[in-house]
Amino acid sequence: MPNPDHAVTGARGSRLKCLRLLAGVLCVLSAALAPSAMAQVCTGTNVVTTLSAQNTLAAVRYTFGNSQSSDCGDLSGVSQSVTQVVIRPSCNLSAGACVNDPGGDDGDASTPALEFQSLDATTCTGGLGNISVDTSDRFAVTLNFTNALIFPPDTSCSVDVTLHVRERGNATTPYTVAQTYSTNGVCLCDPELHSAGAASSQLTCPPDSTSFCALEVCNPTTVGVTALSSLQNRVPRDGPQSLASVRYEFGNGQASDCGDASSVSRSVTQVIIRPSCNVSGGACVNDPGGDDEDATTPAVEFQSLDATTCAGDLANISVDPSDPFAVTLNFTNALVFPPGASCTVDVTLHVRERGNATTQNTIAQTYSTNGVCLCDPELDSTGAASSQLFLTCPPCNTNLCAPAVCNPTTFECDAQPLPDCSNPDNDLCTPGSCDPAADDGNGACVNGPPQDPSICDDDNVCTDDACVPATGDCSNTPKPPDFCDDGDPCTEDLCDPQDGCVHAPADPPPSECAEAAPICRPPDFWATHAGTERSPANGQPAVNITEAVIDCADGNCADHTASDFLLICGERIDSPDTNPTNGTTDTDDASSSTEAMCVDVRGDSRLQLARQLTAAALNCLISGGGADCARTGIYTEVFGDCSATCADVTSSKAEVTTCISQLDCLNKGGSFQNGLCGPGGPNNCYQRILVNEGLGLDFDPPGSAGSSDACQAAKRTRCAVVGPREAQCDIDSLP
Repeated sequence: MPNPDHAVTGARGSRLKCLRLLAGVLCVLSAALAPSAMAQVCTGTNVVTTLSAQNTLAAVRYTFGNSQSSDCGDLSGVSQSVTQVVIRPSCNLSAGACVNDPGGDDGDASTPALEFQSLDATTCTGGLGNISVDTSDRFAVTLNFTNALIFPPDTSCSVDVTLHVRERGNATTPYTVAQTYSTNGVCLCDPELHSAGAASSQLTCPPDSTSFCALEVCNPTTVGVTALSSLQNRVPRDGPQSLASVRYEFGNGQASDCGDASSVSRSVTQVIIRPSCNVSGGACVNDPGGDDEDATTPAVEFQSLDATTCAGDLANISVDPSDPFAVTLNFTNALVFPPGASCTVDVTLHVRERGNATTQNTIAQTYSTNGVCLCDPELDSTGAASSQLFLTCPPCNTNLCAPAVCNPTTFECDAQPLPDCSNPDNDLCTPGSCDPAADDGNGACVNGPPQDPSICDDDNVCTDDACVPATGDCSNTPKPPDFCDDGDPCTEDLCDPQDGCVHAPADPPPSECAEAAPICRPPDFWATHAGTERSPANGQPAVNITEAVIDCADGNCADHTASDFLLICGERIDSPDTNPTNGTTDTDDASSSTEAMCVDVRGDSRLQLARQLTAAALNCLISGGGADCARTGIYTEVFGDCSATCADVTSSKAEVTTCISQLDCLNKGGSFQNGLCGPGGPNNCYQRILVNEGLGLDFDPPGSAGSSDACQAAKRTRCAVVGPREAQCDIDSLP
């Protein structure tokens, strides 16, 4: 039933009636009129109600885990298992124990001052899906972990819970409510050790008269929280939250009549709101605010007309804001209220400044109506009411990288010192910084990328250059002794600061590295001793000598492996034999040694060079100098140079021809000097028998030429091991 705000009671006086509202005071003015046979009564109603939502939610983080010092008595670190956390958010602490706090407002001992609202987030293993919540006890919240949490020493996790502040604390602690929580941890010794942990803190609910600047700030050490509590008509200082929605309600008192016990309606055509006042003796004194010191700037000003329950809706209302300290609502069609009836108008106010010096944290407002009771003659029935808007702190930036805290005196956000994020991981080689976007937009210290390795580069390829995490200094450590080891006992492995690894011939060479006495044969020999197609001649069967020698390329002549091949002109050459029954190397294969050596001597010069290089590689192998001729003195330099000349398609014809002449001379046992081929002298490589006892090769006598037909067939194909004709081979078994 609406409260009366104006009554006409007779000529003997007037009186002021004040009724306490949620956040303001409704003042009732009664004026005296001349007496009559029956007293006439015309009573209006005026009520102010805030529409701003109550901020009674407090977010709390509970962190638990295992102490670094946990062990089983033998100085060994031991893990701890936790399956349950019990939170008691509504306590009075007595000697460290929790005594249920039922709050001090509704007088109901079964209502906790704080109660569980929601489970919000967790860093614990299994996420929220691993947690079930038991709230059957209104004063306790039990978190059960489906899979036990196992914490090694000095590890922890957290659970974030939102609590609902329902009431203030009880009479002995009206503005603080304590909370405790405990864990049922056990250390995994044999037998297990009980290790229950507990912590407590207090949520502070400020009274009406204290500072309203109380940010939610979780203390990770004490599991404590400072909660933001909100009262009626509170308005934050800055930003879009500085808008206050206010509902003005007015109408006709139930007791209104014309002195004859008959009910009478009341008519209203105008409401005047003064949202920026200092109330003095019930009257409104304009409050220009206390910030810009401009007496023409109201602390609170009209923002918008939002809704109404009055007849004619918003279309029936025109707003006159010409007076910066007043808002006049004019109703085009008068509102007529039977006794007991009322309607409301919702208005948004903009809090521009704090109140003036005497009332800097509160700003009063009044409003009045020009109602008349429809008697004959009409009775004036002006009603009025007042309330206060309480300034609260704005939501200051809680981002770790730009922290701010509200100043309860100025109601402004004051910047706080930035965290030291220079070295979050204790690694001075990854300088840190504060990233505002990290931690879901809450800001966090993050590690920067590792320093540019070139910072520590000492221009010495023989050192490992690195940044030392503990000091941030550069370290230039010599490479380990095996850094340049090429696995060849015949070389001395050295590291040159500029050129890197250098492998010079060992001087003096070990006995196993002594240069082998060369054995040589020209390409025609190797091309025609690569099969067994001919019948034995003079009692000597044909043998695929070429294949047997290539099988020694990996240093083991016993069988053929994937490493058994010759590398000439950048191509791998083998002795493929897809028909082992005839024992003859295949043709029309881009990797065939027969195709490499059975070419027209008047043809492409690069094919001629590949022919001579293939024979030279076979000569080096049977001599024990390796397929690269590194330990066959007469070939050591010329083989590598000429193979590179062959592989380079930009090599000149003269360079190719010189290589052909030199290799042809050496393959026949000659001595090539000053561009000319001379005799090799007695016991030259061509005169040596095809025997290398160290490799287990003995082809003395060499037997019949067993691949002459295959060689002729190779000459007739379009296949070649190098150049454009390589693509015309049927196959390339070593691409």
